[in-house]
Amino acid sequence: MRTYRSLRLMGSETVLVPLVDVVLLLLVFVIVSTGFLGRWWMGVDVQPAAEMEDRGSKDPTVFVTAEGDIFLDGYRVDAEGLEFGMKLAAGGGRDPVAVVSVENGVSFGELARVLRMVQEAGVKRVALASSTGEEGR
Repeated sequence: MRTYRSLRLMGSETVLVPLVDVVLLLLVFVIVSTGFLGRWWMGVDVQPAAEMEDRGSKDPTVFVTAEGDIFLDGYRVDAEGLEFGMKLAAGGGRDPVAVVSVENGVSFGELARVLRMVQEAGVKRVALASSTGEEGR
């Protein structure tokens, strides 16, 4: 016959392994699901291509090479030429989107310098692109 003491010793073990497994599974679920929520609460407004207006050729295109050359709409310009072109594009009450494309090997500092020049010239909206060769020129 079993006594109270033998029953208490048999059932007194607390198994923590399943509890730890469940907690770790919930932790992984929370970490993964917050990655999806981050896109929702960041407020990125992405317009479908069908809803975007046809902007035509009035938006300036800037291309920066790895050597530091700057091209505006296919023409090589210096800093003053870029500023003049951006002011011309932003003039007359227009709100252009400057498309800035960089070649592989362009430093972040050079890109930041070009973006600052575009912003100081009055163009408030910028689209960034990257290319690996000569197609951006």
